[in-house]
Amino acid sequence: MLTFYSEHTLFERFDTLTNNYFKISKGAFIFVKEGTISFEHNGSFLKCEHHSIVILSSGDICRLIEVPPNVKLNIISIDVEKLKQLDILVRFNRYALIQLLRSKQNHFIFSNELTFENLLTLVPLMNYYQKMVDTPSGKEIFVHLFQAFAHILNTELYTHLSPNLSVNKVKEDNVIKFLSLVANHFKEEKELNFYADKLFITAKYLSNCVREVTGFPPTKFLAEAVLGEAKHLLLNTRDSISEISDALYFSDQYAFGKFFKKHIGVSPRTFRQQNSNISTF
Repeated sequence: MLTFYSEHTLFERFDTLTNNYFKISKGAFIFVKEGTISFEHNGSFLKCEHHSIVILSSGDICRLIEVPPNVKLNIISIDVEKLKQLDILVRFNRYALIQLLRSKQNHFIFSNELTFENLLTLVPLMNYYQKMVDTPSGKEIFVHLFQAFAHILNTELYTHLSPNLSVNKVKEDNVIKFLSLVANHFKEEKELNFYADKLFITAKYLSNCVREVTGFPPTKFLAEAVLGEAKHLLLNTRDSISEISDALYFSDQYAFGKFFKKHIGVSPRTFRQQNSNISTF
């Protein structure tokens, strides 16, 4: 469910993680308690100071640049599927989610240092009680602790990312529903008309909603969903390019290759070859 690391994990693997790129295997939060760390994240440079948080997603490509000996970290890796098995479903504030998409930020400093410290007091408690989830009382305590952790983080996201912008709730609802549909149907349905029909609106209006609320066209979210799954299959399976093309419902592997190269810059085969030896963390 949750795997907990400290700065010592980075120190132990420092040479490997600095000399080579590595892939994030599961979503994770990095809390910088003291000091500063610098690293490359998906091609961008990040310098993270104390009382800040970094949000990493599965599949992100990183490389450590600098980890001073005085840095103090809490790293939490989250296995969403195992949390679902415990019926833990945490819905982050919808407006915060949209603002996160709009801002493209995955790193920020907590607005209140006390909130940061209070949030981290839950970490050792979650680590302790998740070992007892096989018992009714242990599971109940763990669930409440994790929900409190998520609620505090959710509130901070909202505080940090919410500018004084008016939000059309109808359009926001359409975007939330669109993103949910994309998550469930992106493999077999890549045309905007399908999603518009499901929402009983026109494709043009749906496109306007997505652009106005997130700042991006709907095709961006469709493409990123397909590319994310394609990268996963290329790097984590031995399926042939043709088999991956079929799994993603492309007409043939040539159409898949053209789509992939348009967005990534290299063919699926080249991408697999270039990243086949990349380590995971």
